[in-house]
Amino acid sequence: LLDEEGQLLNLILQLSFLNPAERDILCDALTYVYQYHHQCSKYLIKVIDVEVDRTTSERENTLFRSNSYSTKMFAKFAKIIGAPYLFHTIGRFIVELNYSNEKKSDARDLERQGTTLMSFEMEVDPFQLLEQNLDNDDLDINVTELSLATQKIFGAIRKSVNSLPPEFLEILQAVQKKVESKFGREAVYKALGAFLFLRFYCPSFAVPHHYGLLPKDKPPNEVTQRQLLLIGKVLQ
Repeated sequence: LLDEEGQLLNLILQLSFLNPAERDILCDALTYVYQYHHQCSKYLIKVIDVEVDRTTSERENTLFRSNSYSTKMFAKFAKIIGAPYLFHTIGRFIVELNYSNEKKSDARDLERQGTTLMSFEMEVDPFQLLEQNLDNDDLDINVTELSLATQKIFGAIRKSVNSLPPEFLEILQAVQKKVESKFGREAVYKALGAFLFLRFYCPSFAVPHHYGLLPKDKPPNEVTQRQLLLIGKVLQ
């Protein structure tokens, strides 16, 4: 696995007959083995180089946006080494949001009874509002709430750039150099966004208890889960 010539790596990349579940198993295994030998970022960069070389200009817009070996391995690798960084960057927001929504159920009951005017939501889907018996007239307010929450999280992410694990920076710098040399500067932003947001930040919003942001045996409540999903969609 650790051959300098990358012969086994090239062979693995040609295993197109594997189904998605088998690819997941293979990528997880490779990530763990490479990381055990402190070689994961090095081999990820090799996989990235191969993927960029194989991508034609017609498919540049889809680069790193599909479930390829590089994106699968990066997602697993990022989860392994990026959890502490995530916790310090957005963990408090998710914990407080989840706690607030647990208490909010009481506020909703009081609002339906007409005994309170305060109940904040982020739901922007009129059909979801209807199913939850929430006031559709507050849609504009909900859009504002969602926008503010997303801006707060994005601001925290921007401020934390210098705290990213050094392995992340090594990989992202390699992505920037390789993509820019073949597709130009504009393509770099899309490629970096595909790695960081689609494979790291957004999945952590979808299942925060799998990233150490909430206790593993206590997933977010239904309202928080929906709000985090919406925030993740906006960030994408």
